[in-house]
Amino acid sequence: MKTKWRLFLLGLFSLVLCACGGSGNNDDVNDTDSSSDAGDDTGSDTGTGTGDDTGSDTGTGMGDDTGSDTGTGTGDDTGLDTGTGMGDDTGSDTGTDTDTGTDTDTGTDTDTGDDTGSDTGEYTDLCRGVLCEEWEECSRSDGRCHLRSGRCRTTLDCDNGKPACDVAAHACQYAWDACNIVPNGGMDSWDTYYIPYRGEHFIPDAWYGLHMGIDWGEACRSDLDPAAIRRHERDDAIYPGAPQRNNYAVQITQPEAEAKRLSTESFSVPPGNYTCVYWVKGQGTIRHQGCSPAGDTALSEAVDVNSDTWQRISFAIPADAQKHILALDISKTAEGMGHIVIDDVVCTQD
Repeated sequence: MKTKWRLFLLGLFSLVLCACGGSGNNDDVNDTDSSSDAGDDTGSDTGTGTGDDTGSDTGTGMGDDTGSDTGTGTGDDTGLDTGTGMGDDTGSDTGTDTDTGTDTDTGTDTDTGDDTGSDTGEYTDLCRGVLCEEWEECSRSDGRCHLRSGRCRTTLDCDNGKPACDVAAHACQYAWDACNIVPNGGMDSWDTYYIPYRGEHFIPDAWYGLHMGIDWGEACRSDLDPAAIRRHERDDAIYPGAPQRNNYAVQITQPEAEAKRLSTESFSVPPGNYTCVYWVKGQGTIRHQGCSPAGDTALSEAVDVNSDTWQRISFAIPADAQKHILALDISKTAEGMGHIVIDDVVCTQD
């Protein structure tokens, strides 16, 4: 009986195998057959069957396969499928995703600028490479060396606050500084002196030279009435009430048209070239002249003064003077502007 049953099953199995040589429907998991498969195959099968094939299928397939399907099969086969078949594959894979193109960059960013104004070129530093002395500085406007504030090449670079140039330091100094060879050029030191035939008068030290007993200073001898000399307190005094601090000037009252002379005492002149100035303001006429053993300088042109602002007048000393006398000739002063006021008589070596 068992033998008959076994023969029956063997015959049935042969019939099944014969049927599998054609086409079949399956939900193959692995399908490697060469037919077209449109199924949910997750593998590849090598034939067609009707079952849950776990074999391989060599065909191609279309569908939602997550594996490689080279054929299709139909059925719930659990055996090996060697043919082509059509399965219960759902859907078809019409192709790969199409990328219509990469993003298009239409150009580089354009910087319209936040600048206000127009930059027509690079800034040029005119002072680049310009070497100036310690007492100079380069001006970016012209690329040249100019004097620093309070510095000087000669006395002409100084004002009447510090009117004398110390050329060794290239610095402007007060009139009483040692660089000024004119004694009491700042008119700050005063005292009472006896003047022959004139009596005692309060006059600035080292002024009202009479030059008696010398044969070269007669043209520069003082002849101004000493009573016409007054100490003038500067309204721009630096240290009011303190001596030797640029507080005073000399005021001359000489309203007549005839000029009268006020001169310095003789002072020594070391060898060299000098720049010399004096400062005046008020109202009147003034001229100057110099006397020295090397000869006298000519009387200068008259300068008409009519201002309450200080103005500078230059004069010269001969290079070989050795000694010198400065004479100031004053006339036509007027009270309205305070007559003639003189200060900061300075001679400094160049």
